[in-house]
This record gives sequence, C-alpha cells and structure tokens, in this order.
Amino acid sequence: MAMTKKEKEAMEDALIQCALRSTSEVHPDVLAPNGDGRTKGWMVRGSDAIYGWSEFSRHGSYSSTHASRGSEDLYSTRILALKAVRYKMEQEFARKLRQIDKKINEEMKALLP
Repeated sequence: MAMTKKEKEAMEDALIQCALRSTSEVHPDVLAPNGDGRTKGWMVRGSDAIYGWSEFSRHGSYSSTHASRGSEDLYSTRILALKAVRYKMEQEFARKLRQIDKKINEEMKALLP
C-alpha cells in the first residue's frame, strides 16, 4: 500500500531525527607519494567527495584541468570520503549548536534572581 503525503512527511521527519547521530572520524588511507609517482583516490571537497590524484608537489581532480600546490592524502573509496565529509559537517554543526547553547544558558542565567 502506498503512503499518503502525511505519512511520507512523518517518515522523512523520522529519518531526519535518525541523522542526528555521531560518527567516528575517518582518516585518509591513501598516502600522497614521497617522490615520483601519482596516487589516485577520493578527496573531500565541501560537502561532497570527488575522484582525484596526488603527486609529491601538487594534487587535483579528474573533473578539472586545474592542479593545486602541495600533495594531499586521499581515501580509497567514495564511501570513506563521504564518511569523512559527514564527520567534518557534524563537527562544524556541533560547534554552531554549542554557541547557541551558550547563548541560551546566558539568557536563562539572566532570568534567575
């Protein structure tokens, strides 16, 4: 049986609440080369993971002809890179929520005699 619009909204709300969980930090598992050569793997860019490469003195993505200075450690799979994105965003939003909590506590203290 198909879900109604209201049931779909309730399901989405439940899934959003399930997204409020803490995950473990994920570190790159493909190290940049120390000399000659090129490594390939996934890199974190903003809120996504892109396939790229790294050399001793530069790195870039296969979707761009631009290269950036410096090497970069990569992830062997897109799943690992996306888990790293999730952890990074969790930390960012946790800091923002902490700032809001501090303001709430300050306001509550101001109400006490």
